[in-house]
Amino acid sequence: MPAPWLSVPLSLMLVVIPSASGSGKQGVPLARAGAIYVACWNPHRDTVAFIAAKAHCPRGTRRLSWSRHGTPGPAGPVGPPGATGPAGAVGPAGPTGATGAIGPVGPAGATGAIGPAGPTGAIGPAGPVGPPGATGPAGAVGPAGPTGATGAIGPVGPAGATGAIGPAGPTGATGPAGPTGATGPAGPAGNSGASLVAGTPVTSAVNAAVNTTVTATASCSAGHVALGGGALVTTTAAQKSRAVLTASYPSAAATWTAVGVSTAALGAGNTMTVTAYVLCSP
Repeated sequence: MPAPWLSVPLSLMLVVIPSASGSGKQGVPLARAGAIYVACWNPHRDTVAFIAAKAHCPRGTRRLSWSRHGTPGPAGPVGPPGATGPAGAVGPAGPTGATGAIGPVGPAGATGAIGPAGPTGAIGPAGPVGPPGATGPAGAVGPAGPTGATGAIGPVGPAGATGAIGPAGPTGATGPAGPTGATGPAGPAGNSGASLVAGTPVTSAVNAAVNTTVTATASCSAGHVALGGGALVTTTAAQKSRAVLTASYPSAAATWTAVGVSTAALGAGNTMTVTAYVLCSP
């Protein structure tokens, strides 16, 4: 039995609307939304008969099919750009590049200013004792002894005839030498050379504070004078620069004085010691 079909004039075909159940009049199964419509067109009667999608059109008719939806219109204009999305995560670090070539040597920098002079170094140890002084000059020659007594006159010869004057008689013998004069006083003693005298070391109290001063002296023995002098400043602190010599001078003709000072606190249990030296000469 052929499938039922619906015949309508071709001019009315566009107003034929499928029911909500998806089938047309007389139970003809129409295509669902979005599918293809199938019909048979009779050119003699100018009618269209809807048929099932798998049915065949009768002789003298022409099979037609179309979509429920029309041909898509042209594309609309491009919409405005969307908002910028969030920044993506930082990618992993790339591999380290090869080491570049060494650049040329830069010009030499200006010579820096000369730094301040360092502190005066400690006096070195005393030199060896000098050789004995030269022998003093000889004493003055003593005075000459007294002249000896004149010898006795010889006897008078006999009176001769007056004759020619005779030759002069011989000179009398020289009298005996006088006694030796006394020895003159000895000349002054020569210089015996200079000698170095070390004074008694003077030590500060333990834990000496900054700017603590210690004074030491060295003196020549009686009858000697000072030719020069110096000093030695030491500390038990690890930083030796915390104790320095601040003065070294002759305080008298035979005395040398030295003063040391702490430039910083010496710290627990540490002290500073100053020893003066004087070079003496008779």
